[in-house]
Amino acid sequence: MYSQNSDNSLQDEEPQSSKRPALEVQSALDVVNSDTDEMPILKNKRVKSSDMAPTKLDSCSLNKTSWGDLISSLQNENGSRVGIDMSKKKTLKLELDAIFYPKFDNEKSDHLIRSEMLKLINANEDKYYLEVTVKHSGSLILWNGTTFYSKNSTCNIFSLSAEILLRQHFARVWGYGSDELQYLKCATYLKDQRLALAFECVTSFLGHHGDIPIQDYMILTAVANLKHETFYNSVELVSFSQQWRLPHNDIFLFSSEDSCRRLFHTYDKILHELGTTSMTLKYLEENSDVHIPSLYPHLKFQGNIMEGLVVRLVMHTSQGLTLELLQKLSANSKKLLCQSAIPSSCLGSNPVLTTDLRQLFQSVTSESEAIAVLQCILKNHTGHAEISSEQYQNPSKSDGKLFASLLSSLVSKPQSHLVLSSDRQTQRIVNLIAVLQNKNLSVEYKAFSSTGKHETGTCVFILHSLFDSVFSKYQKMNQNNTGMALFRGFAVRVFLLNDGEQQGSKVVDYDEITRIDQGPSLMLKLKFIPYKVRTFICRNGISTLFRDHNGLTSYKAYVDNKLRLWESTDQALEKWRPFLYSWGEYALKIKHIQNQMPAHLHPLVFPEIGAEDIVRVPFTSAYYLHHLRAFKAKFDLGEYNNNKNAKKAFGGLILIASLDKKNFLENSRCTL
Repeated sequence: MYSQNSDNSLQDEEPQSSKRPALEVQSALDVVNSDTDEMPILKNKRVKSSDMAPTKLDSCSLNKTSWGDLISSLQNENGSRVGIDMSKKKTLKLELDAIFYPKFDNEKSDHLIRSEMLKLINANEDKYYLEVTVKHSGSLILWNGTTFYSKNSTCNIFSLSAEILLRQHFARVWGYGSDELQYLKCATYLKDQRLALAFECVTSFLGHHGDIPIQDYMILTAVANLKHETFYNSVELVSFSQQWRLPHNDIFLFSSEDSCRRLFHTYDKILHELGTTSMTLKYLEENSDVHIPSLYPHLKFQGNIMEGLVVRLVMHTSQGLTLELLQKLSANSKKLLCQSAIPSSCLGSNPVLTTDLRQLFQSVTSESEAIAVLQCILKNHTGHAEISSEQYQNPSKSDGKLFASLLSSLVSKPQSHLVLSSDRQTQRIVNLIAVLQNKNLSVEYKAFSSTGKHETGTCVFILHSLFDSVFSKYQKMNQNNTGMALFRGFAVRVFLLNDGEQQGSKVVDYDEITRIDQGPSLMLKLKFIPYKVRTFICRNGISTLFRDHNGLTSYKAYVDNKLRLWESTDQALEKWRPFLYSWGEYALKIKHIQNQMPAHLHPLVFPEIGAEDIVRVPFTSAYYLHHLRAFKAKFDLGEYNNNKNAKKAFGGLILIASLDKKNFLENSRCTL
């Protein structure tokens, strides 16, 4: 349906510019140790343009540069292709614009990692604890205060939808009138501090995951410090979220070895095969030492199908963390949860705030049409020029690939007319690209040129790893962690400068950073089978089913392999194998009917649809949940022979009495 293929931390430094940030963000300790018990009061007073600080988002004015300029400067010493004056030496500067954690991949088995976690907690119960976060299922979105990125692009259907959802969130929690001011302050702070926020964008219209969410929303999952190439720990993230009233995941803490063992035991015996949101949250709330609640509870926003949990070993002493501090953060979150519920009627008449994206996507029939509508809404109704996001032309994969190749050649073959900036981050980015190029790893490069009014004057270069295996291969080559990590959502801003020109953000020298000991990096993902059978089999198995005439046989082998890999119990096999086999039969039947139908336009999102109209819904991964609901209703009623536990209607009994058994057997011809 769509083109998108959804812990070391340091305390943030003071802004590099002499200008004071638009808003001072308190430290975690300051936030939770505040003398007042009152949270800020939400006001609906409309903020005028004159009331807003005249601070532009961009801290420096940069010359406009195109990819033609950049590539010509690398290819042509005379710059004749685009008329660049090469009599002056040029400097190429690169800096991170947005990043997310590298792909999580444990080489150790889950059981070995558990053992190490429990061993450390047992030996140092006052030093370590387990942090458990609830996993929301959506699409990865990054925001640095100027640009919204999806995992591998920008200015697309994902990033535009996310911008509207985030602006709507600011209006809900700050109040109509205060929302633009707070959005501007937050954007300015991100720019000044060089931070990038990562969100899970959970919607019904950007592709199907485990279930159609109850509401469409954004959930903050990470804060990246672009200067240091690090990420906030959970206390810093929660403190940051509370300051800006941003929704983060539900977080639970388990501090004793006994409670941690019970957690793993409960997952193995119950949650792995039966885990739903209501069941899981009930257990976590009753057995954890601390619960820091989310502004967007999973059960009310995403629903009762939960992807799973993320478990991390955390070191108390890494940032002076204490149970008391975490309990105060929890209390603050609960206050925000009670006070951040402004009704939609208070959101005014601005289409950015009032547009129901779910309804909008039901009225358009193509991605390009949706993008045009979203861009129109944002362009005409963002309120202030200072907070409109950066816009870019359609990406060029050919320019991106050529630029990466030419860039990596600079490492071994410097040019007389062009030099790389000496700052550490430029060197690290170039060296990473050179390794990816030399090892021929499957990475896609996209080049974007700015078309907006922002004086950023630069191009954006996005690296997208095409396969999960790329991360593990690169990590093995970077085992000593001296090179830059291969991030997801990897966006780089590129500057072409005259020699001696100082532009772009000042980047802290990597060698000067004092790193804080975070303890062993141990993390687990505990996923639930009710979610996994939907996404990894019912959804991802569609391509196997429809591949050729042996699709059903191949699909059944695919099902058996997945259930085996998940170490399913006999009870789970008895429950899921008939269901999944029948799903394959249903899918082929519907697909056969659709192949006989004439092609027709359909909306990007379907509303609730009746069983008689289900054949109008394309049978693809983007729409599979509509078919899954229709299939489950048929399966439960016994329309498929694989289901031995079908809820068949009881039709009654017919009793025939006869005194002559032989005569009865010879003459009765009853068919029940």
